Amino acid sequence: MTLTVRPSRVCVASLFMALWLAPAARPAAPAPTPSVGTGPAVVAVSPARNAVDAPTGTLISAEVDIALDPATVDSDSVTVWGRWSGPTPGAVSLSPDGRTVGFTPGRPFFPGETVTVQLTATITSATGDPLTGGHAWMFSARTAPGTGNFSMAGKLSTEIGGETFVQSYGIYAGDLDQDGAPDFAIPSEQTDDVRVMMNDGCANFSDPVSHDLGGNATPSSNEGADYDGDGNVDLATANIFGDSMSVLLGDGGGGFSSITTYPAGNAPRGLSILDAEGDGDTDIVTAHRDSSNLALFRNDGSGQFAAAAFFEGGGAGETAVTCADADNDGFVDVFAACHGSDRITLLLNDGAGNFSFSDSVGVGPEPWNIATADVDLDGFVDVGTCNAGNASASIARGDGAGGLTLSSTLVTGPFGLAIDFGDLDGDGDMDVVTSNLATSDWSVMKNDGSGSFGPALSLPAAQSGSCATLVDYDRDGFLDIVGLDEFEDEVTLWRQAVPSPVGVAQPRCQATLRIDNLANRGGYGSQPAHTAIMGNPLFLGVTAEPDAAWTLALGLPLEPGLMGNFGLLNLGPPIIFLFSSTVNAQGEAVLPVTVPTGSPPGLEVALQVFVATPTGFRTTNPEVVELVP
Repeated sequence: MTLTVRPSRVCVASLFMALWLAPAARPAAPAPTPSVGTGPAVVAVSPARNAVDAPTGTLISAEVDIALDPATVDSDSVTVWGRWSGPTPGAVSLSPDGRTVGFTPGRPFFPGETVTVQLTATITSATGDPLTGGHAWMFSARTAPGTGNFSMAGKLSTEIGGETFVQSYGIYAGDLDQDGAPDFAIPSEQTDDVRVMMNDGCANFSDPVSHDLGGNATPSSNEGADYDGDGNVDLATANIFGDSMSVLLGDGGGGFSSITTYPAGNAPRGLSILDAEGDGDTDIVTAHRDSSNLALFRNDGSGQFAAAAFFEGGGAGETAVTCADADNDGFVDVFAACHGSDRITLLLNDGAGNFSFSDSVGVGPEPWNIATADVDLDGFVDVGTCNAGNASASIARGDGAGGLTLSSTLVTGPFGLAIDFGDLDGDGDMDVVTSNLATSDWSVMKNDGSGSFGPALSLPAAQSGSCATLVDYDRDGFLDIVGLDEFEDEVTLWRQAVPSPVGVAQPRCQATLRIDNLANRGGYGSQPAHTAIMGNPLFLGVTAEPDAAWTLALGLPLEPGLMGNFGLLNLGPPIIFLFSSTVNAQGEAVLPVTVPTGSPPGLEVALQVFVATPTGFRTTNPEVVELVP
C-alpha cells in the first residue's frame, strides 16, 4: 500500500496560523453618512437572488442606495430563516458608509434548504425615510457533490398502537428541538392530528407522537416558520374538511405549546408563507379548491393571526400555492396551481400585502401541487406543477418581470400529487422529484444545467407515492429523499449513495466532523476540498456521545490512512492538536472559526477529531479545507 502525503507550501507554524480559532467579531456601529431624499432602495444582495449553490456558512449582505440610520438596523429588522434549520442566530452589522447591511450567521445552514432573508420596513435612512415594504430575497444552500442515486435506508410507520389507517400526507422536516438535525412533523388526515418523529442527530427517528387538531380537520398541506418570534420552529397546516388553517406553536423540544385554528375558505389544500408587508412577521396564504380563491392571514407578531382576507387567484379551483419573488423587487409574490382551469397563475405583491394578477400559463390537466426554483440559472424564479390528470409535470420559466412561459412537459408517473426541486447530485443546478399516486413511486429527474431534465429514475413505494421531502436527514451534506406513502402510512428514507474512498475514515453516528454542515470527506477521493474564504466564518461541527470530550487535530491530508487502535488516521505529519472541548447534552458542538486574512492562498490542511468513548478515543471522518482569498 502506498501512502500519499500532499506537500505543504508553508511551514508548520503557518499550518497552525491558517486555522486560528476565534469567534467572528461583530463590527462596531458606524456613524452614518447624512443623506437627503426619499426612502432607501436595495441595489445589490449577496448571496444572489435565487442562487442555488450558496455556501452553507455564507455571509449575507444587502447594499442600499443611501445611508441608513444604524439605530434601525438590528436583529429585529434583519431576520434570516432556513426552511429546515429554522430561525438563524447571527450578528447584524452596518458598513462605515451606512450603505451595506451585513449578517454573519451563528451557525451553518442545512445543505439544500431554501433560505429567506428579510429586511423589514422599520429600517430607515439617516434622514428617517423608511424602507417601504421591506425587502426580501431567497437562495438555496449548496449540497455536497454526489451521485444523485438513491438506496432505501429504512422505513418508518406513522401509525400508533393498533392503528390501521391514518392517511399521513406531507412531511415538514424542521429542526424542532434545535439540535442541528431535521425532525419530521407529519399531518394525518384520518386522525386529524400532526405526528412528530424526532431525529436523534444520527438519522434514528422516534416513534410518532400525536398532536390533535380536533374536529374534522383533515390536515394536509403544511409549512414551518417562527410565527411567534420566540426562536422556536412552529408549524401551520391547511385543513381540507375543516375549512380552516391551524397554527401549532413549537415549545423548542419537539412538542407544541398551543394550537389555534382559524376559519379559511372551502377545502384549503394549499398553504405557503411570506412576510406580506415587510413588518418582520411571517404571514400565511392558503388556497381553496372548492371556493376557488386564496386567503391571506396576517400575523400580529405574536403568532396570532387576523381573520382571513380573501382574494382571487386568477383561475378556477386554486389547489396549491407557493410564495417567491417573481419580479425581483424585494416583495414576495404568490404562485397558484389552479386544478379547475389547468393553469398556473402569478399574483404580484405591492409591498403592502395586496396582490394583483400578473400572468398565467396553461399546464397539464388538474395541477395538484406546485414548487418554485431557478431551474435555468438565469437568476429568475421558475415554477413547476405535477398534474393529476395525466402522467406529467409542467415547467414554466419566469422572466423576472412577472411573466411566465411554459417551457417543458416532463413524463412522470400518473396522478402526480407533489413536486419539489433540489440539487440532488450537488452539481449546482436544481433537479426535480415528483410523487406519483397511481404508479406507487417517486420520479427523480436530473437537470442538465439549462433547465432541461433527463428521463425519470423511479423509486418504488408500497402503495402510493404521495409526497416527497428533499432534506439531508442523515447530515452528511448530500441531499436525500424522504418519501411518504399515505395508503401504507409509511415513511421511506431514500439515502443518497455517496462516494466512499478507500482508506478514508467514514462519518459514523457519535463520531462525525462537519465543515459547514458537510461531512462528505471533502478533499479525499472524488470530493473537492472545502473552501475556507479568508475573513469569513467557518463552522466546525462535532457529533459524539452526549457530554463526550473531543480534540481537534490538524495535519496534512493522508490517503489512504493508517489504522490504529483509535481507527483510521488520515492526517499526515506534522500533526497539531488545536483545541479540546465537550459536546452538549444532545451530543452536538459547533465551533466557529475565522480564517485570518493574509493566510497562504491555496494551502490545503486536513482536520480530524478524536472523540472520547467508554473504550478509548475514536477518529471521525477527516475533512480538508483549502484557503482562498
